[in-house]
Amino acid sequence: MSKVPKQPIPRTRCPCYGFFGAMGVFMDQRGNQCPLEVDSYHPCDMEMDGEYPDAAKCPRIVGQDISVLDKCRVFPREFHPGTATWEGMSFKEWREYVAGSECPRRAEKA
Repeated sequence: MSKVPKQPIPRTRCPCYGFFGAMGVFMDQRGNQCPLEVDSYHPCDMEMDGEYPDAAKCPRIVGQDISVLDKCRVFPREFHPGTATWEGMSFKEWREYVAGSECPRRAEKA
């Protein structure tokens, strides 16, 4: 799996932000959903509180062992190869990409 996106998309510092979660799969919705919420259509609590979404500060993530999510498959749009048979990438790969310096950042609201 290539760690270079086909078309980079600015992201927040949260690997969960903007994804819908169901049965071990996170689908990119490009919205502000949080798949860690019981209701997958629930918006990001941090953003709703006027904060920039950041996994290092998220009350749903900090202090939790999110390594269980590493077995989930993630389907971020910027990595989609354009084929119908794409199996996505692991959450661990996605989490590492989003945390890295090569991931373009969505601007924080002033």
